[in-house]
Amino acid sequence: MSGRKILLTIPDPLEDTIKASKESLARKLKTSSSLYDTGVFFKGAENNGGNSLGALFPIIHLTSDMNVIRERVENSRKLSKSLVVGGTTVGINQAVFSEQDQVDVANKNGKQYDTNSIILVGCKVLEVGSRTAMGLEQSWRSWTNIGVLAAYLKQEKIEVQNMTFLKQVVPRDPSIFMYCILVNIKIDGFREETKVLSGLQQLRGSVITGYAALYTVMGDISRSKSEESKNRLIETLSGGEGSNGARKKESRAERSRSVNTV
Repeated sequence: MSGRKILLTIPDPLEDTIKASKESLARKLKTSSSLYDTGVFFKGAENNGGNSLGALFPIIHLTSDMNVIRERVENSRKLSKSLVVGGTTVGINQAVFSEQDQVDVANKNGKQYDTNSIILVGCKVLEVGSRTAMGLEQSWRSWTNIGVLAAYLKQEKIEVQNMTFLKQVVPRDPSIFMYCILVNIKIDGFREETKVLSGLQQLRGSVITGYAALYTVMGDISRSKSEESKNRLIETLSGGEGSNGARKKESRAERSRSVNTV
């Protein structure tokens, strides 16, 4: 257990009255605070999760910037709660998470990943320290059935690179996911994306416990003003070292398509 921390930001699903794309929502969020100059934006591959989930969270943002996280750990009132979009207030779920466990599925042992998508599995627990919470922490793989999803992806020849199990540490708000699993994958084309979505439709609600949805990296919006901060996110959450040099050699276009998050 490394204890590495990330700040996860998840805007609520947009109401039908708000005419805004996922890209415009990300741009609005980015201009609302300098914290979004660090880290990476991802957009949901679906708008609705079917009967098991209903409306899905449209975008997510991840950052591992130490200064940004320290500021919010020391003063949780600095965590964002809302954003005004088109004259309507949209709720923001923002929390600091600590890494509890990581599975290197691709056996890269800290070497560079080339992820361009993640599957977010989120679990809410009403009582911190409850029997349910303790069981989830101790047996998160079997409790969430994440292995079934990993097996499906492997069967469909989707490259799963690693999985990270996270626990919310600030503000410890049960209305936000208390635990998350980030499944770091590489998708090559629309056909593979369709296979992932098909698997999620089959498994979530019946096999996979909790919220489960696919998110893909958002092109130009994901380019932070500080590439150093972005590389730190990649390096920190992949558990690897020495990836900065390799990343700096990549083209701008490649950086917009491929990001390592876990």
